[in-house]
Amino acid sequence: MKKIAVITLLLLTVGTFAYAVCLVDFISEFIAPFTAGVPGSFQLDVCCGTAPYTFTVHSGPFPAGVSMSSSGLVSGTATTPGYTTVCITVTDSLGCHTTRCYEVYVF
Repeated sequence: MKKIAVITLLLLTVGTFAYAVCLVDFISEFIAPFTAGVPGSFQLDVCCGTAPYTFTVHSGPFPAGVSMSSSGLVSGTATTPGYTTVCITVTDSLGCHTTRCYEVYVF
C-alpha cells in the first residue's frame, strides 16, 4: 500500500501543469470612413495581451488605395466610393491572437 501511495503522489506532482490564458482583443469598434481622393488614416487599437502587437489581413481586401501596416495603421487615398469587408488578425508577442471583421467605407 505504501508503494502505491508514493507512486500516486509522484504522478500527481509530475502531472501538475500551469496554464496560461491568452487575452488580446480589439478596442476599435470600427474603422473611420475614407473620402475618395483624400488621404486618410486610422490606427487600430487593442487591449490586453503582451506588446508588441502584429496586425495582418486575415481575409478580404481593403478599398483600392488603402492598406494596413503591421502596426495596425490603416492609411492611404481611397480611389472609389463604396465599401469592402476586411478581417484583421492581431497577434501579441506571446502568440495570442484574435480576428475581427470591419466594413471599410469610402464616400
